[in-house]
Amino acid sequence: MRLIIGSCLFWCLIYIQVIIFYQIQNDNCSYRNGVYGIIFSVYILIESGILPPLVMLIFGLLTLNNIRKSKRTIRPLIVGDVVRSGQFAGMSRKDLQFSKMLFNQICLWIILNIPNPCYLLYQTITINDTKSPLRLTVESFISNMSYLLIYLEFSLTFFVYTLSSSLFR
Repeated sequence: MRLIIGSCLFWCLIYIQVIIFYQIQNDNCSYRNGVYGIIFSVYILIESGILPPLVMLIFGLLTLNNIRKSKRTIRPLIVGDVVRSGQFAGMSRKDLQFSKMLFNQICLWIILNIPNPCYLLYQTITINDTKSPLRLTVESFISNMSYLLIYLEFSLTFFVYTLSSSLFR
C-alpha cells in the first residue's frame, strides 16, 4: 500500500511542472518555448524513448536467459517408484512461444513508440526556425501520426499475442 501511494505521489510531483509551464497557443496545449521546452523534450526522449525499451530489453534478455538455464537444469525423472537422475528437461513449446511473444512485443513497442520522442526532439531543435505553412502542416501531420502510433500499440498487443502464439488461439 505504501508503494502504491509513494508511486502516485512521485509521478504527481514529476508532472506538476506541466501545470506550471504549459500554455494554450492557437487552440493547442503545448509547452513554453525556451529552456523549458528543451529540457522537457530531452526528458520525454529519455522517459519515453530510451528508458522503456532499455528496461524491456534488459528484462526480456533476463527472461530468455532464465528459460535457457531452466532448459539445462537436470531434473530427476520419476518412473513408477524409481527415480532416475541425469535426465535433461528440454525447452518446452510454451517457453518457445513465450520467448517469441516477448520478442515480438518488444519490437512492436520500439517501432511504434520511438517516432514520438524523435519528433519532439526535432521540434525542439527547430523551434526557432521560420516555417512555411506547408512545413507547419507537415509537422502537424507527423506529430498526429506519432501520437496515433502510440495509441495503436495498445490495441495491437492483442494481435501480437494471438498471431505469434498458438497458446492464445
